[in-house]
Amino acid sequence: MPKLFSILSALLMILPLSAELVSYADKVVVLEIGEKALVNKQSFKFWQRTLARVNEEGAKAVIFELDTPGGLAFDTKDLMVNELRDLEVPSYAFIDDEAISAGAMISIACDEIWMTPGSTIGAAAIINGNGVEIEKVMRGKLESFFDANIRAVTKDKGHPTEIVQMMMFIDDERVRRYGPAKVQKGKLLTLTASEAVQQFKGKPLLAKGIAESREELFQKLGFTAEDVVVAEQTGFESLAWHVSAWSSLLILIGVGGIYFEMKSPGFGLGIAVAAAAFGVFFFGNFVAGNLAGYEVVAVFVLGVIFVILEIAIFPGMIMGIIGGCMMVGALLFSMVDRFDFKRLGEQDFFTGEKFSVVDVFFFPLLSLAIGLVGGLGLILLMIKYLPNLPIPGFVLKRTIGAGGSVAQVDSAVEELEGQVGVATMDLRPAGKIAIGETIYDVITKGEFIEKGSSVRIVAKEQMRTIVEKA
Repeated sequence: MPKLFSILSALLMILPLSAELVSYADKVVVLEIGEKALVNKQSFKFWQRTLARVNEEGAKAVIFELDTPGGLAFDTKDLMVNELRDLEVPSYAFIDDEAISAGAMISIACDEIWMTPGSTIGAAAIINGNGVEIEKVMRGKLESFFDANIRAVTKDKGHPTEIVQMMMFIDDERVRRYGPAKVQKGKLLTLTASEAVQQFKGKPLLAKGIAESREELFQKLGFTAEDVVVAEQTGFESLAWHVSAWSSLLILIGVGGIYFEMKSPGFGLGIAVAAAAFGVFFFGNFVAGNLAGYEVVAVFVLGVIFVILEIAIFPGMIMGIIGGCMMVGALLFSMVDRFDFKRLGEQDFFTGEKFSVVDVFFFPLLSLAIGLVGGLGLILLMIKYLPNLPIPGFVLKRTIGAGGSVAQVDSAVEELEGQVGVATMDLRPAGKIAIGETIYDVITKGEFIEKGSSVRIVAKEQMRTIVEKA
């Protein structure tokens, strides 16, 4: 019993790993979007999580500081029409040098656009990521889809739809104009800062104004340096995204550590390894934007409690099965992308089919299967080789965890075959027996043996002691 509860105590140490440290309450949150940021899916997860915190914690405003040639079209569209449209505080785009392609799309999804002198915005045509020309029908389909989203976003934010359409869509038939802006046949519109702030119909063409620096922008918007928090990916976040990619390996290590601990009473190394593996697993997947939060970790720990109760107090398999399912379910959901999970039931643009459970759970299920099968393989290797390894300070011993102290015995080397003892609990088929004052973990050949029955040890195989009713 003390050993089992030491396992639970170690696993409970996982819970604090999901804590957020910096508050955005009443702050101006700056998100820096650099040259390669829009081609990294993890960046979008970071921004989505940051904007969710902006709403939850009551920030004062958000500023996107952009210097980017563009990036992923559909991820940018999702950021525009979901997170930015749902933002509950003012949003500003500050273009420092260039906001091209996807950078321009993020800019027009903000309430106001500000630019540095000589900076540019535009050239937002949809292109294939591998450089291959998009087929005509598919291009028409894509442009129609994006045009609908652009019309909705520009209407919400008060930007001229015509300007954005001239940036996104090529027209080979005519010269297009909107106020002082003009684009030739077969070309896309790109505006400089001085062009973007020109007046048309009583308001700026696209950009609200020009600021030399971030500090000047804060001054013009009425913010002070004390108001500002720059949202940055911490070293832990960067590490965690790499860790989440190795989730199956961490599951394997965690399963192996738990088994090692159960077979090495009083040693402690196994549970330390298991707690570290599962702690890193949950932390990494939480920071990477998956569903690994306090709730999922709590389900995992509750599953561990059920398994402990099954082994130590209420043998009968039911609690063990429930606990095992809870642990496996928690591991699975921890690897599910939070934003993919939200898309369940939505229609896929290219296929027309709804975003299904298979789309969301396939890779988490694959990682879970690899981890569990690998863990089983590791257990089999330990059963075969561990008793024979010369591990310093390690002996396989069995002790009674409660009541008076009893003698200890090296069960890895003592000759036990033929000895008779008494079942101290129901053997279903695993359990404990007493031979004199010594307690042994045993397993039957499959039959159930009631508590108090006489049993005989019939075989000692590596780390298993096999008994039958005497």
